[in-house]
Amino acid sequence: MGGVVHTFAANSKGTYRYVLRWLPRSLQSEYISLMDVLNVCFAGFFRGRIIIALITAFLFSYAFKITGVSYWLLFGVLAASFNIVPYLSLFVWLLALIVNMGDALIKNESLDIVRLFVWPSVAFGVVQFVEGWLLTPWVQGKDEDLSAATVLVAISVGGMAGGFVGLVVSIPLAAALKKLAESYLVRLKRGTMEH
Repeated sequence: MGGVVHTFAANSKGTYRYVLRWLPRSLQSEYISLMDVLNVCFAGFFRGRIIIALITAFLFSYAFKITGVSYWLLFGVLAASFNIVPYLSLFVWLLALIVNMGDALIKNESLDIVRLFVWPSVAFGVVQFVEGWLLTPWVQGKDEDLSAATVLVAISVGGMAGGFVGLVVSIPLAAALKKLAESYLVRLKRGTMEH
């Protein structure tokens, strides 16, 4: 995970060196520090998303199995994989319902809406609730050194302000802002801020 921001943003075709070349020497160390903070925050975010995906793969698979969804393991793993990006697993849920209905039609089973649609949807919603309100704030908060409330607020603000992209970058940016503010306050307290 190391070098996430440097690899994708700062070092892209020499951008990192290019920016350093144009910055005054007095700001170059600040730029390097900023890139290091962003790198740590984005790496922590992706590490947390992978941990959450592993946990939710089990939860989605089990929920789909007990509610009788066809191909429960496949859809459980797909939903968790898509869930690395918040809320993208909704597409897998819809696909699972369609395949479940189609499988019932092929097997000439009754189209019991409660069994084929309601219970799998409730199970999916419960796992989404656990992921969104418990796992993400807890895992991402621990990994990024943010409180669960801060994670929830960051996701809400990020989603409202930036849509899909805002959802993805909100937690690492909140963590980076926190780290930068802490660094600034420590330096201010020591009296080492340049005027």
